[in-house]
Amino acid sequence: MEVMFCNTKPCVAKPPMYREAICRMAKNPTYNTDYSINGVVTLKQVSGQPLKVYVDITSQSKLTADSKLRKHGFHIHQTGDIRDTCDASGSHFNPEGMHHGDISSSIRHVGDFGNLMIPNNGKLVTSFEDKKATLFGEESFLGRSMIIHALEDDLGLKGDSGSLMDGNSGAMAACCVVTLVKEGVADDMMKP
Repeated sequence: MEVMFCNTKPCVAKPPMYREAICRMAKNPTYNTDYSINGVVTLKQVSGQPLKVYVDITSQSKLTADSKLRKHGFHIHQTGDIRDTCDASGSHFNPEGMHHGDISSSIRHVGDFGNLMIPNNGKLVTSFEDKKATLFGEESFLGRSMIIHALEDDLGLKGDSGSLMDGNSGAMAACCVVTLVKEGVADDMMKP
């Protein structure tokens, strides 16, 4: 821990705040019954540092034999109201009033994570970091819904109104609410 001086007396700097959250992904009951996505998304962040996102999901679908990857838009939505269906979660979380974009774009919603690429075997375990997303402050994801969409996100590149709003990513196939947990609980959730 770093030692600092406060009014000429030594004092100890406070350690940075740390948060963990989980999201238990479940199929949207109003979406096509031939396709389901379930699993856990874990989020970890030290204040002032990038958000770390860990995805462990399973998809069950009737894919064609030549399908190698199935791309799905992956976003944070405005509210955490998913009591009956994912459909009440509102639009993409966009406190800055930006157009939709990719996670690496400078112009994007805070909650734009791009696409999840689910392999033909239906099991996806991946992770990524995001410098714009946060579990702290007014733009926190805590209590908001996380959505996996039915279609590929065009990342706002088509330029039409749907593309600039939500990437033309289609129906909400699965959802969950981002929930704060005690340190270490998220790791336990990821164990088989």
